[in-house]
Amino acid sequence: MDNGSIEKEHAPSYFVECLLSNVEVSNIARSDIRERIEGVFEELVSASEDGFPDYTVQHGMSPLFGEKSTQWDRNQAREFIKSAHTLYKED
Repeated sequence: MDNGSIEKEHAPSYFVECLLSNVEVSNIARSDIRERIEGVFEELVSASEDGFPDYTVQHGMSPLFGEKSTQWDRNQAREFIKSAHTLYKED
């Protein structure tokens, strides 16, 4: 994060989309938008602390995190979540 922005090289949209596809439906289905966003952040922060157990890409057949070029680095994902959450809270 530099000057309030998140580097796209560290958080490609595909990886962000995959990350969000792992969020529990109960958090996404909340009717109040603020509760929905806060629930998603709460879940992602907790998952990041636990090492993103069982997080996969959208089709569920490949792990989202790992060393391959088609996988996201856990530390970059944690930094994205932290930065996005900070930007949200500043609003």
